[in-house]
Amino acid sequence: MIAKHIKLDLRDAMEATLRRIARAAWCKDCNEIVELLTVAEASALAETNPPTLLLWMLTERVHCLDSQGRLLICASSLRRNEAVTGELARQSV
Repeated sequence: MIAKHIKLDLRDAMEATLRRIARAAWCKDCNEIVELLTVAEASALAETNPPTLLLWMLTERVHCLDSQGRLLICASSLRRNEAVTGELARQSV
């Protein structure tokens, strides 16, 4: 019985790891491999709404990538708080 639960836990962990690997890509702005998020996931992470996040992308406050017609956002740029601190806006002035 315990072995069955261990198998399921291991399977869940492996699936989560494979999902992260599949959603990783090189961000030229960060100069590293980063996790890519959908607009909805990035909005939840940044605690904002999708239109605001799209505005941040247009003003280059967060890094984004067009992958096969899907807009993906660099999670590292969100985690560094570039979007919420306004650091990039002050630098461009």
